[in-house]
Amino acid sequence: MVAEHNAYWLDFFLRRDINVFVWNQRGYGESHQSIFSPLLTPLQSKVDAERILQFLVNKLQVRGKIGVYGRSIGGIAASHLVKKFPEIISMFVGDRTMGNFDNVVKYRKPCGSSQMIKLYKLISCNWRINNADGFPENTNCFKIHCFDEYDDVIDVFGSQHHEIASKVAQINYDTKDFYKFYQSIIVIYEIES
Repeated sequence: MVAEHNAYWLDFFLRRDINVFVWNQRGYGESHQSIFSPLLTPLQSKVDAERILQFLVNKLQVRGKIGVYGRSIGGIAASHLVKKFPEIISMFVGDRTMGNFDNVVKYRKPCGSSQMIKLYKLISCNWRINNADGFPENTNCFKIHCFDEYDDVIDVFGSQHHEIASKVAQINYDTKDFYKFYQSIIVIYEIES
C-alpha cells in the first residue's frame, strides 16, 4: 500500500495529522506466514482485525475516534469492525471492495455462469462474504465507498456500495424525515439546473 500508486489514502490521512496503523493480511505484501498458520479466510481476516483493534485500544491505548480503511479483500476486515464495534469505529473507507462475494463471480464477464460459481465455491472452500449485512444499521460511523468502474476484479454489481444500496432500497422510506430529505435533494437538483 505504501509503495504503490494506491498510497493516496495513506497520504490523505497523514497530511491531516491522523495517526495510521498499517498492516498486511497474512500471506499478502511483506507479511510472513508459516506453514503451520492457516491461510487467509474471511473468518480469519475478521479475527485478525479484531486482534489488531484490541492491540490498538488495550496495548497502545489509542483513544479518540478510530477509523478503518479496507481496499479490495481488506474490506472484509474493515466492514466487520464497523459492524461488530459500532461504539469504537467512527469512520470507514471501503476502497474497491466487494459486497457479496458470490456477486463478484456471478457478474464477471464473460464467465458469470453457474459453473463458474460452483468452481469458485470449490476453490475458495465455500467462502461466505457479505460485507453489507448489518452495515447500514451503524449510523454512528461515517462511511466512504470508493469504486473504480474500470476495476478488472470487482465490477459494479459485486461492489460493496451496490450491495448496500440493494439492502437500503428494501427499507420503508415513507416517513416524515425521509420526506424532508427527498425535498432537500429536489431543491439541490433544481438549483443545479
